[in-house]
Amino acid sequence: MKVLLVNSSDRGGGAQQVGRALLEGLTARGHDASMAVGHTDGSDPRVRVIPNFEHRPRRAQLAAFAGHRVAGHGAKRLGDLLTRAGEPRRWARVARGDEDFDFPGTWTLVQEAAGAGVVHLHNLHGGYFDLRALPALSRVAPVVVTLHDSWLLTGHCAHSFECERWATGCHDCPHLSTYPALPRDRTRENWRRKRAIHAASRLIVVTPSAWLGERVDRSILAPAAIERHVIPNGIDLDAFRPGDRAAARAALGLPQDADVVLFAANWTASNDFKDFPTLETAMAHLGARRRARPLLLVSVGEAGPTRREGQAELRMVGHVGDPANLVTWYQAADLYVHPARADTFPTTVLEAMACGLPVVASAVGGIPEQVEAGVTGDLVPPGDAIALARAVDDVLGDDERRARMAASARSRAEAHYDVARMIDAHLTLYEQAAERR
Repeated sequence: MKVLLVNSSDRGGGAQQVGRALLEGLTARGHDASMAVGHTDGSDPRVRVIPNFEHRPRRAQLAAFAGHRVAGHGAKRLGDLLTRAGEPRRWARVARGDEDFDFPGTWTLVQEAAGAGVVHLHNLHGGYFDLRALPALSRVAPVVVTLHDSWLLTGHCAHSFECERWATGCHDCPHLSTYPALPRDRTRENWRRKRAIHAASRLIVVTPSAWLGERVDRSILAPAAIERHVIPNGIDLDAFRPGDRAAARAALGLPQDADVVLFAANWTASNDFKDFPTLETAMAHLGARRRARPLLLVSVGEAGPTRREGQAELRMVGHVGDPANLVTWYQAADLYVHPARADTFPTTVLEAMACGLPVVASAVGGIPEQVEAGVTGDLVPPGDAIALARAVDDVLGDDERRARMAASARSRAEAHYDVARMIDAHLTLYEQAAERR
């Protein structure tokens, strides 16, 4: 079967890892799989960049080239002005708060899709995809759309936090600075534009969690969803597995006599969707208590200063590159924590469970579908630092309970989150869609 995957990139966070796993898995099973992306490092011949720049007007190309050169000499603001001078109407729309759909290379995908068995779309935000091409794509081939966040349902944001206006019509947005940010509030117009695009499309919608699927049913995407499926994300259980804790700590320079708690994410401290302030406050509570062993909290994903609170130390480690590089960190830890303000189905939670770590996490989004409270870890209310500290202490303070949770976490990962299981589920979906077509 010929499958065209579309994603913002072939490397990166959870959405990109899922797309990469599908590309590798489909190829290994003998299918003709390729990927079109917004950007790539160019190392994989199966992956090509959508030619948006090549399809822009000549004036826009020359302006972008000049702007890039000027910015490269340190004048970034001037470089941006030069670039925007090549497409003044486009940038005027962006300045007033319209979401930017002007990516003309997207329409080459419509031609390519006509020869594909299935087109599988992933993250469509990120400045590379013209959403207005969605109806045309769905007319020439079966289109599967996997939602990794709520962007297709809202007037601009990937996660809406407590706001429910996406369900009835975005307006007066309380989170304009949330990714993807807007300079002005045009959320009502953006929401209506997406609604019209979805109404003209026919899509097979996949979500990794039932929580997000239920949001789809209440959203502007519902009329487009000719089918809706829940397929949990999967990970490589051979790569992410329990290991020798002492050896892992020695390799990373971590103390052998401490309780080690791990948190990992892209941009742990500055990511609006994670909740680093609550983690810091919880660490202060933990450090103030008398402990049998010192506590080391390791935050992987963004560099920063090391700090101490009583018997607790917070050590910030920068981005580790390939997700496989996280394995040793998981194997060195006693517990994984995932404080979040909003999340869909975090891959790091699955990786930690596969490595035999109990998980203490905020009960937001699809996380309660991953973590079985009291069995594979504990769930706490979002933003509650005292509850987070108490849950961490409870798990670390009972070695037998922690060992049971660790074994249950690995068993749950094996039963539900094997990457081969995820690929098989998608293949079945593709074959059924192609047969109906």
